[in-house]
Amino acid sequence: TKECEPDHGPVLAPSSQHDKIRFDTNCVASPVVVPPSTTGTLMWQCYYYGNSGTWANGMPSAMPTGWIGLAESNDGIHWVKVTGSEENGSILAPTGNAKDWDGVHVGVGAVVRVSKGVLHMYYFGGDGEKLSLSGDMPPKAGMRMRIGRAESFDNGRTWTRLGLALDYDEKEGFFATMPRVTMIPAEKASNDRTLWTMTYHSFNGKTHSVFSASSRDSGNTWSRDGRLLGPGPQGSWDEMGPSCRALICLPKGRWAMVYEAANKNWQYCLGLAHLERKGDGSLKCVKAVGPNFAGSGGPIVKPGCAPLGKWTSQLVGTPYLVAVEDGSVRLYFCSKTSVAGHSIGLLISDTGDIGPDCWRTPCA
Repeated sequence: TKECEPDHGPVLAPSSQHDKIRFDTNCVASPVVVPPSTTGTLMWQCYYYGNSGTWANGMPSAMPTGWIGLAESNDGIHWVKVTGSEENGSILAPTGNAKDWDGVHVGVGAVVRVSKGVLHMYYFGGDGEKLSLSGDMPPKAGMRMRIGRAESFDNGRTWTRLGLALDYDEKEGFFATMPRVTMIPAEKASNDRTLWTMTYHSFNGKTHSVFSASSRDSGNTWSRDGRLLGPGPQGSWDEMGPSCRALICLPKGRWAMVYEAANKNWQYCLGLAHLERKGDGSLKCVKAVGPNFAGSGGPIVKPGCAPLGKWTSQLVGTPYLVAVEDGSVRLYFCSKTSVAGHSIGLLISDTGDIGPDCWRTPCA
């Protein structure tokens, strides 16, 4: 493994007030990275969300969501933002109508190539309903999140909304958010179309959990499969439950999921679980264990701890995994300090292993 010290900081940071792109001057987060093998070009793409300190119509932001942007790169490490045609240089903006499910803020979850020249984005959004997520939290707008879909015919430059893909279910929690869509191999459906899997998460007022849904018609309709992964035991590193996550196919057809989760003090780290198909086509998720794991599932990456630098001291979250043709694995994530907004970082596993001791930062 190469040693590249020290951590050179984020690979994508908030814009400045003087840039053409101004929707993300406060924060950038949740990288969805599409390599050239999927873009169909020589360029890498990074879809992300961010805001300038507020949501639509000046509404106070409670998360780093807000607008969706795009950056491109020839190596997946050095990025140049693309000026979009929507508000303040974004490629997808909230509608601005508080009655719309995506009127107050939006965030990207997945980008899927459904055919040559056609991309589908699975994103989430919040409306103007004021909602308290726990007894001691004052009601805030934007918390009732739902999952939608948009379509692009120009390689992600412009997008047309296709409507809701999956609504929230009160039996799961207050919202459905951060969709990840994956074609995990499974038996063919009755109509001979491959089973698609969507993972997402919710919050029930106490803890987060990850859920899954399936589609047999290329994402046009979805049916819920139930909870995939829940919180760890009291006192564990993931006691408050898993939320945003990334799935990846490893050698020999094995599937893994890296997920963010928080302890009782809401410190976010990253953990690891393994996935497999059950006989009925649904997914089974088992947290990883090993001699280098402090607890079940992890953590495999901790904020402010080597190989990461001080700019990650408060949290590590919104993981996204990319398997590279040379056998390495890239882990994109967001992080921040207590005084600065979210930025996007990168760790690399040269061996392709995923665990606590296999990561390095990219060389400058």
